[in-house]
Amino acid sequence: MSISTNKKFKNIFVKAGNVFTKSELISIANRVINVLITRRIEKEDVVLAFISDEQYLIPAILAFNAFKVNCTIINPDNQNLDVKSIINTNHPKLIFTERQYASKFNGAEIVIVCEDDNEGELPPLAEFFQQLGKITVYDDTIQTLNIKEIETFFNKLDSLLKKDNEIFRLSSDIPYLNYVLEILWAISRGITVVLDDLSDDARLYDYTILKNNNILDFGLFFFGSDDTSQSSDKYSLLFESIKYADLNNFSAVWTPERHFNEFGGLYPNPSILGAAIAMITDRVSIRSGSLVSPLHHSVRIAEDLSLIDNLSKGRAGVSFASGWQCDDFIFFPENYSNRHEIMLEQIQTVKKLWQGEKISIKNGLLQNIEVEIFPKPIQTSLPVWVTVSGKIETFIDAGKIGANILTHLLWQDTNELMIKISAYRQALKDSGFNPLSRQVSVMAHTFLGEDNDEVKNAVRGPLKKYILSSTNLIQSMVKSNIESDKSKDIAGRYGSENTTISDSQLDQLAEIAFDRFFDHASLMGTIQKAALMIEKLKSYDIDEIACLIDFGMSQHEVLKSLTYLNTLKNKYEEFRSPRFPVTISHCTENEIIKFLQKQELKEYLKNQTLIVSDFHTDILKSLNLDVKKMDLRKNINEQNLESIANNNSLEQSFVAEISNDF
Repeated sequence: MSISTNKKFKNIFVKAGNVFTKSELISIANRVINVLITRRIEKEDVVLAFISDEQYLIPAILAFNAFKVNCTIINPDNQNLDVKSIINTNHPKLIFTERQYASKFNGAEIVIVCEDDNEGELPPLAEFFQQLGKITVYDDTIQTLNIKEIETFFNKLDSLLKKDNEIFRLSSDIPYLNYVLEILWAISRGITVVLDDLSDDARLYDYTILKNNNILDFGLFFFGSDDTSQSSDKYSLLFESIKYADLNNFSAVWTPERHFNEFGGLYPNPSILGAAIAMITDRVSIRSGSLVSPLHHSVRIAEDLSLIDNLSKGRAGVSFASGWQCDDFIFFPENYSNRHEIMLEQIQTVKKLWQGEKISIKNGLLQNIEVEIFPKPIQTSLPVWVTVSGKIETFIDAGKIGANILTHLLWQDTNELMIKISAYRQALKDSGFNPLSRQVSVMAHTFLGEDNDEVKNAVRGPLKKYILSSTNLIQSMVKSNIESDKSKDIAGRYGSENTTISDSQLDQLAEIAFDRFFDHASLMGTIQKAALMIEKLKSYDIDEIACLIDFGMSQHEVLKSLTYLNTLKNKYEEFRSPRFPVTISHCTENEIIKFLQKQELKEYLKNQTLIVSDFHTDILKSLNLDVKKMDLRKNINEQNLESIANNNSLEQSFVAEISNDF
């Protein structure tokens, strides 16, 4: 018997700034299992753990569970416990402890945890907890829990807390039973666990999401037309630009999905390109932007992305789009009428497959079978965006499911964009997600140089030709500029040619479109001009600029422009980047009081879900917190105590009680 790497065990374990990988935890668990085998421990035997270091305690508990022994845990930090009496009462067959505690167990059969490494295979964590035996915990009280009670505790945590891309910090001062069980819960859900008292303020920056107004990510976006004059090496610009981005710490590269049209014609399959990009890069995130998911089977989407994730060692991401051009739907014509709803369903299906779950689906004989994807992905959670052309309803839908946003500056009025992003952040909050933990990426045409007029003259011809490669784009522009503002939400969508517009009209309209792009909806011109646009966009609460660079300029010109873009990017790089931005904290009230004494620590509280153990309404009231109470003894029935709202209240905090009394 040994413990294997389950798909949900891909998180990391952080203590005092030190990172412990899942393979390290598994190695320790396997050593414990080997000891149980060699010492002839049998099912239902009592095994005792007296271990203070969670790096050894948690793997030991997992090993005990796999072996189906009765586990007794003693809190080593409780000086009031009579260890000798506990041993005489429980008669453990074996005691696992650390060398520093060995003298407490004179005459007993003990094992010192920590030596040789051993790799092995671990059953699925869902099975793990089905195998749990009895767990007895000695602290200020003695509590014995069976598998049913532990499952109830875990289910209550599931209903209280979101589990998508979360990082969970636990204070060692919370009740010991909660501390142990919540670590086990987080690990079983693929959540990274942080154990740190934050006594060192400098450590705070390892874990805190601060909305620094000087932080902005820059990625590269591609949507180039298929130019038949470059038939020999159509992807040279793409790959050389991406190599530059990878070397210079750009955040991501985006490749779209386009079909049956010259416009965007270089990019019919973002998955194939993503695999190629993975082989020539080391750092940059590789994102399909966008993947028109109703044109594909959900299982195929998950398989392709997982392959990219493996090839890139954990850098895959995807923005889902519903599609709009009916001709594209030759692959799945039946999906066209309900494409938006189908896309939202596919996002959930792909997430389930990514996390290792099986789904039921019909095979060639129309029989229902259970399928899962291989290879298993590297990342615990797939980074997901939803592509939004302009409809505020889609912004809100993305917020409801906790997705990031990919949008554009093509025909959206920037003031309207601000309203839509605000609605998206509110939808995140209303759906239980931390609004600051999700990202708004905005695509903008980009070309920078030394002089605004020189840049404008240089880009005029290529950009107008790029615009003219889709007359539907021009027609959308006509509606947004001539008919009414309400038509803007259909602009920027590209389709097939329409010959009802004359060449002279097309040229005139392309000139109008070009002027708008250059002056109001792009990063074109000098660094200084682009910086003004960025400051405007930052005020709208965006997190990333996706710089579209392949609209017809030569490779030499684009690569030179990237050097200016890199200079601009460096102005907005994050100086203190949190390694593990905590999104959930279980802390004590005393910690909260300390946090509120410093502005930056207040920000620490604002940007996450809070769980509070020693809950005293009157004290929290005096701190002007917006308080809600959760009591696990009452099946997580939410009780609104008092809402004390003012301008300084922690509006994004969620304060709850987890009792150690079930």
